[in-house]
Amino acid sequence: PSLATRADADPEPSALRFKLTGTIGTAGFGATQAIVADNVERILTDLASEYPSVRTIILSIDSPGGALTGRGELIEVFDGFRDRFRFVFVVERAMTAALQVALSGDEMLVVPGGVVGSATLSLGGDEVILGREFETWRNELAATLMRYRNVSEDTATALARYFVEPDRELWWQADTRTAANRPGPEPGWKRIGSG
Repeated sequence: PSLATRADADPEPSALRFKLTGTIGTAGFGATQAIVADNVERILTDLASEYPSVRTIILSIDSPGGALTGRGELIEVFDGFRDRFRFVFVVERAMTAALQVALSGDEMLVVPGGVVGSATLSLGGDEVILGREFETWRNELAATLMRYRNVSEDTATALARYFVEPDRELWWQADTRTAANRPGPEPGWKRIGSG
């Protein structure tokens, strides 16, 4: 991650931002530009000490995804600082594990042209989706949505399917604040996306 910068010119800022760029990894992952929980934790600890007035951390994220273990470690780091900071993720690109990290924040915004997306696993250079791993990732994404976005299990499942399954539609019913992969019997459903 790059070094933090002040979100404004105020000598006592209330927000700081930094960028998370690269593959999500774990300690010893070996990627040259890995986003690793230990590094992020060190930065957040330093920011908490150096800027006592800061309450919001804005994290720009540009990541193709990475290790699911690394994803869990990053989410734990952010959870450990929730009593100190509010986390706002600004997504340029957040694929697979990076999407779950971004969804664990207090707020997630996607820049115009930003990309969030599907679960693919790479084996020997070929991108493939494997049944059990794919289902596990989709279920973990739904659990993240339920925990951090406070949505129902049905809505979380519909959103997770939309994010990870090719050609999946997403429908929204504003009156009930419900998402689904096909419209329900009630009036007012709008298609808001398709794969």
